[in-house]
Amino acid sequence: MIKYRAKGITTFVDVAKFPGGEVKVNINVGSKDAEYGIESVEVSASLQTSDDIIALLLATDALRRHYPRAELDLILPYIPYARQDRPCVNGEALSIAVMANLINSCGFSTVEVIDSHSDVAPALIRNCKNYPQSVVFNKILYTFEDFYIVAPDAGAYKKAHSLAKSLSAKGVICANKVRDVATGRIESVSITENVEGLNLLVADDLCDGGRTFTELAEILRKQNCARLELVVTHGLFTKGVAVLTEPGMYDKVYTTNSYHSNATGNVDGQGIANDKVQWIKVV
Repeated sequence: MIKYRAKGITTFVDVAKFPGGEVKVNINVGSKDAEYGIESVEVSASLQTSDDIIALLLATDALRRHYPRAELDLILPYIPYARQDRPCVNGEALSIAVMANLINSCGFSTVEVIDSHSDVAPALIRNCKNYPQSVVFNKILYTFEDFYIVAPDAGAYKKAHSLAKSLSAKGVICANKVRDVATGRIESVSITENVEGLNLLVADDLCDGGRTFTELAEILRKQNCARLELVVTHGLFTKGVAVLTEPGMYDKVYTTNSYHSNATGNVDGQGIANDKVQWIKVV
């Protein structure tokens, strides 16, 4: 999904394909001549595929042709390829560097992102503002004064501390995750602290298939935690969100619509309702 706001009006960009498979866009300005008086245009994008990335580049070109004097600002809550912020094995690409170069080629005046996977993407993207998870959720979630924040691994520990502070949580507990860097496969998830009787909020930046979180939920439930909830900024849920809300899993899941732009309230992008899920609109 790509849309833009100019003159106080929000317009969605039409994205289609030529018969040969190339992407084409239309910014829906009709037959009007180029407008020279517009000083700024705000572009918002939710990108799921490489075709979506090409569509953003093409839409940016079209906007610059129609609004030649306007500064373009980009709102891109979820950054594709941000997870590959280093080559894990010999022969791999530094994918986020390629993605950053594409964004930079558009010459945006500002690029606003949310809870980037690491500091690498904001460092590589020019004029980038990275809003932390705590900013997104602290005004929306109810009080967590009786909860401990659980970081799924050491990489999420710093962010978990920030979220715990903003939600006035009791403290932070860190789990241990072992992943095979060559295959990406999770080999084990464990936790050493006693969580019996505790209310827990597992927090991370992204959920893809969800295995990290289902395995962690099984461990925490076996230790007889009280209430168990999950907050992930970017819910890709490639195996579906229902795997996280089945009996014995999470009592509540909070996420944004950064990837599934049509999701809202407790209804996902396919129109399926789940009372245990809250989608927060950011794009």
